[in-house]
Amino acid sequence: MSLNVYPNPLKNNILKVKTETKFSPYSVTDMLGNEILNGNLINNSINLNSLKSVMYMVRVIEKDKIITRKFVKE
Repeated sequence: MSLNVYPNPLKNNILKVKTETKFSPYSVTDMLGNEILNGNLINNSINLNSLKSVMYMVRVIEKDKIITRKFVKE
């Protein structure tokens, strides 16, 4: 299972998320675990235009496993 999240730090509003499967469910949470966004990955990217500049976590469910990565939006 691999999950690549880039660019990190994020300087624009599009986070690229490379997974092994298409249309994986995802959620974006703050560092306290509060869910801010969720959906299914489309074109391996998430639009984060509505988020403030701080650290977040993205969680992706892939083949019955949950993978979490931290990222920073500048």
